[in-house]
Amino acid sequence: MPKINVYVPDRLAEATRRYDISVSSVCQKALEQEVRARLPLLELTPRARQVLHASAKEAEELGHHFIGTEHLLLGLLAERDGIAAQVIHKLGVTDAIRESLRQVMSGEGYTRGSNRAFDADGNFLGYLVQDSEGNPMLVDEAGEQVAVPQPGKQPGGRRPS
Repeated sequence: MPKINVYVPDRLAEATRRYDISVSSVCQKALEQEVRARLPLLELTPRARQVLHASAKEAEELGHHFIGTEHLLLGLLAERDGIAAQVIHKLGVTDAIRESLRQVMSGEGYTRGSNRAFDADGNFLGYLVQDSEGNPMLVDEAGEQVAVPQPGKQPGGRRPS
């Protein structure tokens, strides 16, 4: 295990000695907690990680810069020992699903996949994408930016009566 030096103020060091608090164990637990909060993949089972990696590979092979539910399904099918793949295999539709998904996702009209945005009532708002600076924005089918509706406001900035 790599060692990390931790410098603490004299008063804090004295308090940790007085109360017999292990600074290294506190730091280790705090670091572990912070990493887990930022990297939820650590909480996944090895098989779930394999499915995500297979999904990312499928997306990459198709030239997609996102992982959607379509890619996740392909990842589940790739993990042959998983329950989902076994069920689908027993139904005899594994190859048909894989081929259909790949055909649809590599087709002409498929560009944005599962990044569709809907409001609370289920109305389609547009596709969530990133601009050149990485900021989220909504675009329509033609790729034109769409105004993001504000909750509780009607178009034109008025609040409903």
